[in-house]
Amino acid sequence: MADELGVTYGYINQLRSGVRLVRQISDEFAVNCARYLGVPPVVVKMIAGRIPMSDFVHPREPLEDAVNRAMAQMLDDPVARHVLPADMSQLSLEAKQSLVAMYLECSGRDLLGARQLPELVRWLQRAATIHDESCAEAVRGHRDLAEVD
Repeated sequence: MADELGVTYGYINQLRSGVRLVRQISDEFAVNCARYLGVPPVVVKMIAGRIPMSDFVHPREPLEDAVNRAMAQMLDDPVARHVLPADMSQLSLEAKQSLVAMYLECSGRDLLGARQLPELVRWLQRAATIHDESCAEAVRGHRDLAEVD
């Protein structure tokens, strides 16, 4: 596996043991991992913690506000209200996020706008493609100018 990823076994072991932080992997390593796993590089970056959940929350709404808004909507659900803690204000943000995630999975409701993400990701993919094509065109144009000189 290390050979396929272009690193040493020692590097993999450092990532596994926490000596090296997974969120600090290079883009090249993320791409190699993605190729090895057969997934898009963005998936590897998300799992590595390089793309946090807060990147999917609208910038006008802080993550904690979005989670608290979702928690309030959960309390409007008569079934969920009976199984949720009476005082959720004392829960950590991570605990609240976990409860919201479980509720979303069980209820199928879209409290955070997650159903919009696939379309947003497609737009990001299109933008990245256009950017890559523009960069390639600029390099070709630069080479053409160099040949004229």
